[in-house]
Amino acid sequence: MLKMKRMSEDIAYAFVVKCLLSVGLLPRNASQAFGSGFGRLWHFLDVHHRRIVRANLRLAYGDEKSEAEIRRISRDVFQNLGNLIFEIGWLMRLNPQKFGRYFKVRGWEHYHNALKKGKGALVLTAHMGNWETLLVISGMSSHPVNIVYRPLDSAPLNRFFEVSRSRFGGRMISAQRSSRAMRKIVKRLYNGECVGMLMDQSVNYKKGVFAEFFDRVVPTNSGMAIIARKTRSPVIPLFSARTDKGFLLEFGEEIPFTETGDKTKDIEVNTQAYNDAIESFIRRYPAQWFWVHRRWKRKPYCPWPRSSKRSKGVYD
Repeated sequence: MLKMKRMSEDIAYAFVVKCLLSVGLLPRNASQAFGSGFGRLWHFLDVHHRRIVRANLRLAYGDEKSEAEIRRISRDVFQNLGNLIFEIGWLMRLNPQKFGRYFKVRGWEHYHNALKKGKGALVLTAHMGNWETLLVISGMSSHPVNIVYRPLDSAPLNRFFEVSRSRFGGRMISAQRSSRAMRKIVKRLYNGECVGMLMDQSVNYKKGVFAEFFDRVVPTNSGMAIIARKTRSPVIPLFSARTDKGFLLEFGEEIPFTETGDKTKDIEVNTQAYNDAIESFIRRYPAQWFWVHRRWKRKPYCPWPRSSKRSKGVYD
């Protein structure tokens, strides 16, 4: 039975690779046209996720944006995701010698200054633009780059992304077993390497702390703040944004670690700083964040007594 399962996963993996490599044969302009078209169709047909995106945008921006702007951004969000899917095949075939043609890196000095401290570097990032393009940094840098990731439920897809994300020299650290992942992260930071972490997803309130994000309190992954406190490794933001000419990969200034004299407060204050950095970049490119994710689904309180009926929220 185990052998049959492994065989079926191998077949599925080979199919995924073949399909994406085929997509990668498309000329860049054609790939962009197909990706945008697919995104618009997705936006039209997927009513459920379209409602989630618009609800998220209304929560985040309130009266800052009109309903027409919300609808336009919602459409552009799906176009961004459509392009991302088609770009995965393109990235698989991309020659590292052509990095300079498609990628502009801004803020290299922040990255190098952080590494000069000799404690490695924690790279704060988010699901912005085409976040898969962030992996080219490992091919453009002389320093080892590690990526913390959550394994996908689909074994063939997970295997594919492990291979594709390692193509330019990045090394993967699975977050499935948190204690083992923590040991690997700390060890590699002490070795002077950098470790990238996506920090914009919702977490169980038991696994994080509450921090503001677009003026609303949400449970937030506290892992980076815990590691930064333990190792004193510098934290620098890095985000991807799609541009007319390709992609912008931008390093931000180091986010200094704030010490309050209280461990719990340290984690809360610094996690808030990381949320602020992510929000700042999203506000610059609002259509390029992963608004499909239900970032505000968990509340920082539990009403009592509980209602016998499920209360309706913004996603219902």
